[in-house]
Order: sequence, then C-alpha cells, then structure tokens
Amino acid sequence: MLQKILFFSLSITLLQGADKILIDSTLSAQKASVYEQVIYSVSIQIHQEVFEKIHSLDIARLYLPKAKIIEIERIEGINRGEYIVYEMRYCLYPLESGTLKIEPLSVQVGFEEEDSLTQDEEAHDVFLSPKSTRTPSHTLLRTLSTPAHKLEVTPLRLDSQDNLYTKTPLYGTSRLITQSPARDVSAGEPLEFNIALESYGDIFDLDFVLDIPNVSIYATPATISSKWNEGRYLHTLSKHFTLIAQDTYEIPSFGYSYVQHTKVYPIASTPYAIHIQDAPLPMHQIRDSLSLWWLGLVIVAVLCMGLWLWWRQSHKRLYRLIARSHSYNELLGVILARTPHAYTSFVRVLESRLYDSNSPSKLPKNSYDKKLLRTLAKEFYNTQSKELV
Repeated sequence: MLQKILFFSLSITLLQGADKILIDSTLSAQKASVYEQVIYSVSIQIHQEVFEKIHSLDIARLYLPKAKIIEIERIEGINRGEYIVYEMRYCLYPLESGTLKIEPLSVQVGFEEEDSLTQDEEAHDVFLSPKSTRTPSHTLLRTLSTPAHKLEVTPLRLDSQDNLYTKTPLYGTSRLITQSPARDVSAGEPLEFNIALESYGDIFDLDFVLDIPNVSIYATPATISSKWNEGRYLHTLSKHFTLIAQDTYEIPSFGYSYVQHTKVYPIASTPYAIHIQDAPLPMHQIRDSLSLWWLGLVIVAVLCMGLWLWWRQSHKRLYRLIARSHSYNELLGVILARTPHAYTSFVRVLESRLYDSNSPSKLPKNSYDKKLLRTLAKEFYNTQSKELV
C-alpha cells in the first residue's frame, strides 16, 4: 500500500514539474482578416528521463466552427538537448468576422504501473520501460492543457470586386505558373502541360480542370505542397496534363484573384494555341484507302490482261485463217466476209499479187503458198504496230 502511495505521488510530481513536461501553444497573430492565414502551433517537450517511462501521449483534435483548419506540419520525437519534442502546426483561415476563441487543447499522458507484489528486480520500478515484455496491471492517466487564445477577425473590405474570378478570393500574394508547351506537334503526339498555383491563401479545395473539344485529356491528381516562407506557409497546387489531338486546338487560360490589404489583384495564365502538323488520316480512312487502292490495282491488272489476250487473239487470227484455207480465193472470201476493214492492207497486197499482171511476184492461182502468206501476214502486223506507235 505504501508503495502505491509513493508511486502516485511521484507520478504527479513528474507531470507537474516545471522542467519535466512542458506544453505550450502560440498564435502567429492576434488580429487577422477573413480568409487570411494564421498559424497555430502546439509544442510538447518531454524530458528524456520521463519520456522513457511514458506509455501513451494523446492530443485533442483542434476544432473551430468558424474557421477552416489545415494541419500543415507535424514533428514527432526529435531531440532538443535533454528533451524530446513534439510539434504540430495548423493553418487557420477564418470564415467569419468577430472574436474567434481557441479553447485549451487537452494533452493526455499515460504511465504504466507495475504490480507491487511482483518479486523480481523490476517490482520497485516506478515506470515500466517501453522495451519491457511484462504486462502492466493498469495505466495511470494524467491530463494537461495548452493555453487558450483569442483571435480578432475583421471583415474583408475590398475597394472593388470587379476583378474577382472566384467567390472566395485568396488572401495574400499569389501567382500562376505554367510550363510553356511545344506549340507545334504531330497528330496523335502526346503534349505535356504543367500548371501550378502558389498562394498564402486557402487553395485546398481548388483544382485545375481542362475541357477541350476533340482532345483526349489525361490528368494526374492535383498535389499540394507547403513550405515555410517569411513567417507563413506558401502553398503550391500543381497538376500535370497529357493532351492528344488530331486537329489544332487551344489550351485555355486559368484565372484567379487574390487580396492584399483592401485591393484585389487578378492573375491569369497564358492561353496556348497548339498547331497540329501533317495530320494523318484516321485509321478507318487509311484502311478504306488501302482497300480502294488494291481494288483499283486488281481492276487495272484485269484490263491489261484482257487487252493483252485480245491482242494475242487478233494477232493470231490471220494466221489461223491462212492455215484453214485451201486457196487464195477461199482466203480472200473468208477475210472479206468477216473482218474486211481489219485486214485491208493485207488484202490489197494479196490481190495485187493475184490479179496484177505487172507484179514481179505474181502468185499462180492454181497454187496455195502458206509460207509466203504467213510472211505477208507478219509484214502486215509489223506495219500495223508501227502505225499504232
């Protein structure tokens, strides 16, 4: 019983000791405008002697109904001299004017108590080491609190609202950054486009949305990063797009506005006209064109084959007539009866040799010289070919 009383007393002494556990909170400003960034920080410093004996450390959630709260940074368990330090920083964005009260946050510290009847060497340890494999009988909990704060929030008074791109302006200097893409690309070639918005204001609900007709748009999720800059956090909202198109298009401008004191400043990105070079035919048109080309080639080949066969047949016809006839008169009769105009010159040569008494190579009527006739036919075809050329 005496051991438990001593344990309880010593635990309270360690928790309430001014140099063992130090808890504090700060507010970066006591007065701010609506939508203006205010930093709220919580710091817990635990002496190493006590830290080794702590079982749990729970910090209450920060909630303010009239402000937007973003936990922007958390530092856990860093060494700072003889202390282990935990820090949390929040960006507060007041939504209404008036007095914003930040109530104390509770910090609950748990210590593990060992069974006083245990007979081993650890029976008299005040705190259970985190590395120990023994099971504690129960946990002692003690609660500490951060200081309370008040923030006076003034209304947002603007000289003019003509340049407001959005209903809620960004408070603090802001700027838009775009990566200048290539202005000339081939059809179907991916184009990479990056855009970023830097601001001290509340950008956590914003996004970049692109909608361009006849353009395939692939976007990565927007990301937000923050860095400490001149006593505040500068946030960066960034997004990456991949655009694919077959025709010329334009990347439109993005517009926002920010407030500095009572003035509104518009900011806008540059629109980019993207020219598509040598746009190829769509695949279905390419397939149709290839099909028509092959069909045309087949038709031309068939026509050429037909003309060649016709020429071969007409070229051999006279030879067949010569072979089938038995006399000059029969040959003349067949030619004149079927195709007299096609063989006019041949008929004239044949008639001159048959009936012209002055012809030096007059043919005897009672004979039929097929060899001579084939020679005359060959001369006829050669003459006809030269005339065609």
